[in-house]
Amino acid sequence: AYSHLALRAGAPESALEAIDRALALRPMWPDAVNLRVRILQMEGKGEEALGYLAKMVDKNRKSTDLRLMYAQMLMENKRYSDAIPQYEQLAKTLPDNPDILFTLGLIHLQMGNLEDAQHYFERVSAIGGRSDQVQFYLGWLEEARGNIVAAIRHYGLVSNGENYLEARLRMAVLTAQQGDVESARDQLRALRTQRAAYAPRTFLVEGEILRTAGRIDEAMAVYTDGLAIAPVDRDLLYARALLADTMGRIDAAERDLRYILARDPDDVDALNALGYMLADRTQRYDEAYEYVKRALAFSPDNNAILDSMGWVLYRLGRYPEAIQFLRRSLEVKQDHEVAAHLGEVLWVSGERDEARNVWEQALKLFPGEKTLIDVINRFNK
Repeated sequence: AYSHLALRAGAPESALEAIDRALALRPMWPDAVNLRVRILQMEGKGEEALGYLAKMVDKNRKSTDLRLMYAQMLMENKRYSDAIPQYEQLAKTLPDNPDILFTLGLIHLQMGNLEDAQHYFERVSAIGGRSDQVQFYLGWLEEARGNIVAAIRHYGLVSNGENYLEARLRMAVLTAQQGDVESARDQLRALRTQRAAYAPRTFLVEGEILRTAGRIDEAMAVYTDGLAIAPVDRDLLYARALLADTMGRIDAAERDLRYILARDPDDVDALNALGYMLADRTQRYDEAYEYVKRALAFSPDNNAILDSMGWVLYRLGRYPEAIQFLRRSLEVKQDHEVAAHLGEVLWVSGERDEARNVWEQALKLFPGEKTLIDVINRFNK
């Protein structure tokens, strides 16, 4: 009690001294161990706290409280591979504890061990724990494997909770991928009637489904309908702006992007999209440069923004700088559009062999990409 009071009074040294006296009297008292760990963490001694907990667990291997405390702290520090054996030991001791099994499933999912993740989620499901969460993650796992029908079935079993909306949205997307766009739209309309708060996301997903299906005009109408209900929704405005850009409706795209920026002048995506569009679709290159420059200041390692800066500099005739930015973009992430841009700038700069090499390497990674093939056909005749 004294240690708690000292900690609340801002006297961590006195708190640590008191808790050490308590632990001398009762060495494996979980509450006291937990408080000592908290004191060390508040003092910025995270590694010391972990080391102390590890020693406590080693001294009392049968204490589930201490082991769980240690496992949770390892999780908090993203030391997933170290946390797994601790949770596995807990699962042996408490084989029907859904929280421990569920956490093991999450850790394996985080580490990309899909088979192990499914094993633990199915064990949780078998004992009837965390049903909505488990069904959502089982659906995610089946979707990751390409088992669309199984994924839809699991998502459909999510009846409540924080993953409900996401599960229903994924069901609609997967239904559309199977070719039944109208059924997917019906699902999204049903979601909108359930709760008004769902409306912006459902309009966003419906528009994306239609855009993917090549029904561009209908997608634009859906975004506009959504904005009639949620006129300041940033994501709907941004999606409509990008679609308007692809349709050649530059004025409409610029209007939506400027509206976003009027509300949030530091919106990185809007700055980048507006800058790239002005450089690519107009001759307002100096204005485009300023927008992309601002975006790059916020996100200097973003491959899309690096690509935009390279493209703006190319339009300004600053080829060496453009090449430098486009190379950096490809280093951050391999992307067919960036490779197309870099090849074009190299070609125009007279470095045609290197341009061909960039395009050839990109084609190996992205065979059949139209943007890449079009630029190759345009220059490499």
